[in-house]
Amino acid sequence: MDVKLQRGDVILMQNKGFIGKMIRRVLDFFQKDDVRYSHIALAISENEVVEALWSGIRRRTFEESVKKARCVKVMRFKDLTDQQKEWIKLRALSKVGTNYNYYRLLLQLFDNIFGTNWFTRHLKLSKEWHICSTYVAWVYKALGIYFNEVHWLSTEPDDIDDEVSKGTYWEQVYRGQRY
Repeated sequence: MDVKLQRGDVILMQNKGFIGKMIRRVLDFFQKDDVRYSHIALAISENEVVEALWSGIRRRTFEESVKKARCVKVMRFKDLTDQQKEWIKLRALSKVGTNYNYYRLLLQLFDNIFGTNWFTRHLKLSKEWHICSTYVAWVYKALGIYFNEVHWLSTEPDDIDDEVSKGTYWEQVYRGQRY
């Protein structure tokens, strides 16, 4: 894949697997718009990303991360300084090795069923553990950057896609299909 990542780039993926399909279908049922992506990663260098996987928050190569994706989109915040990019990298790396928050998926389902963000924001399951979208939102919130005006604890892949697709502060640097 011919893309040169920069620290802070947000990688959106439509995964081919069962879990990715289920995430999109469940969100599609409750969302007003089309849900295209089920997984999010964050670039920390030209060829490395960090992401929340079932096995926890991991550091991997970009190619390894997108290997099972059907569709990939890379978005870049237009005005990040080098200092902010380094801050994003350090903040993202601080969580590598922590657990995946399986419970947060259930809380997000409840939020969608009841049309609220109450469950994800108020039930005190570990804020140290993340799913892919809350992890990326947690990193960016330190810079005062939020996705779709949603609290970082409640952020879903579709919130990130909606925000970066507006084009106001974000630019698309890559989009491609894989089969």
